[in-house]
Amino acid sequence: QEGFPLMASPSTPPETGMPGIPAKAAKKPVSKEQISATLDRDFDIVFRRGRIPAGAAAFFNVKTEVMRANWNDLDFKAHETGHKIDFGTDVLQNMSPAARGDLDFLFRDLVTRLMTNATPQQQALIHKYYGDPAVAVHEGFAEFLRNYWRYGPNTARELAPDFTKHFDAWKAGNKYGKAIDKATELYDRYFLQMSP
Repeated sequence: QEGFPLMASPSTPPETGMPGIPAKAAKKPVSKEQISATLDRDFDIVFRRGRIPAGAAAFFNVKTEVMRANWNDLDFKAHETGHKIDFGTDVLQNMSPAARGDLDFLFRDLVTRLMTNATPQQQALIHKYYGDPAVAVHEGFAEFLRNYWRYGPNTARELAPDFTKHFDAWKAGNKYGKAIDKATELYDRYFLQMSP
């Protein structure tokens, strides 16, 4: 497998009953396009539209490091940026078994959500791709980052407490640390301005 397809929109929050975005003072409005451009710049992402594997909604090619989607969706962008960080850094190295367990939980939650309302053809594709045990840690991390940005670090911490400790320690000493914090703030601003 040379890439990581995301089979359906991951925009549904995990079924945990966790609170969403923390309330903060409003700042200047930010657009999806601004967030996407910031991620592309700060994480050296090459983003292209179209040419996505059958059944996928978005895709990150590990060999070419090109991210593909048919539209600019912040959940897809966060998830696929997770793959870019995963394969471009050592974020998944030296984590505890409990941290790995958190990523396994997020992976299982992703597969459950993808299977909901999937056609038999889509279910076959999901089983084919996500049935590989080696995929779990990578997809779990991509979902962790999506939750971290989409719902905030506190929700990510509640969903994956041990991995969040690992991630925070890793982030403090990594070249992407400041870019991750900036993206967190932009996602928070965007979704806060969208809430009633």
